[in-house]
Amino acid sequence: MAQNCNRVENLSEIQLDSKIALAKAATGAALQAMSYCYGAAEAMHSGGSASQAATYFGAAATKFDVAGAALRRNKEILESVAVDFKVVEWLRTLDYARLYRAGLEAELIPANIEQWSRIVEINRSGGYLAITSALISDVMSIRDRAFALSEVARSLDGTWAETAPTQLASLLASLGDFAAFAQMVAYVNRLKPLDPEWNDAAVSTSVGIASS
Repeated sequence: MAQNCNRVENLSEIQLDSKIALAKAATGAALQAMSYCYGAAEAMHSGGSASQAATYFGAAATKFDVAGAALRRNKEILESVAVDFKVVEWLRTLDYARLYRAGLEAELIPANIEQWSRIVEINRSGGYLAITSALISDVMSIRDRAFALSEVARSLDGTWAETAPTQLASLLASLGDFAAFAQMVAYVNRLKPLDPEWNDAAVSTSVGIASS
């Protein structure tokens, strides 16, 4: 869960180290939370008790809270320094169509054009701070759904409410989209900042970034 902001020039070494550590913490917590969600889904589909699923969903919500807190702290670090407009412009002018094809061919990202289009829109309109905000929003939205399912499960007497399967299907779909989005953000993060190799000549502007 990191973007090229990991290496923006305005961050000090201490800030950079803190941000990387927080990104790793957020990733670890989110992965644990997703695992708990899948554990709850397995309990529901295999005839496990509602209380077992409630425990899984509750644990997932707690871990998503941890991930959200780490991401918010990351954003605070970014907001504490001046925005690096060179990086913002570089992200705006990337050749995202070529990047998507290359990522698929190298099996570095999943085939999810909807989430890739979302990254393109965010990077071209808002930049790296907006990417961080999107991750926070996704994490907390899924957190709220997991918590809601834990409350539904706790209220049941060993049977599932009619709405629970629908809520679960929605949650699992969101988990898949979130995983794809986060993986794609990490993929873009692996690019060398300000490297002109991936510039799109059609959208490049004269800001000191050469087109390939």
